Amino acid sequence: MKPMTEQSILGEMLDRMIEQDADMKAEVTQGVGCGTSNIQPGMEKGEFDLYSEYTGTGWNMVMKKDGRYSEDLFKDMQKEYKEKLSGIISDQDMAQMNYAV
Repeated sequence: MKPMTEQSILGEMLDRMIEQDADMKAEVTQGVGCGTSNIQPGMEKGEFDLYSEYTGTGWNMVMKKDGRYSEDLFKDMQKEYKEKLSGIISDQDMAQMNYAV
C-alpha cells in the first residue's frame, strides 16, 4: 500500500475483511515507495492482488490523462481501465472500478 495514513487504514480494513469474510490469509505490504508508479506495474505483473486508489490518481497516473479528474469522467475511466488492463487483469478482478471514492 502507499505510504499514507489513509492507505494504511484502508489496507488494514481490507486485510481484516478478506481474512474474516473470505476465509483467506492476506498479506499487507506497507509503504511501497513511489506509490502508484510502483504499485500499478506490480498489479499488472501479479505482484499485488489488491490496492485502493484515488480515482484522480488513477486518471492521471494510470490512464496518463492530463487535466483534473471529475466524476463526470468516471464512466470513461471505467471503460479505459478495462481496455488498458484487458488480458492482464480479469473482469472479476476489476471490482475496484465499480466504486468511486
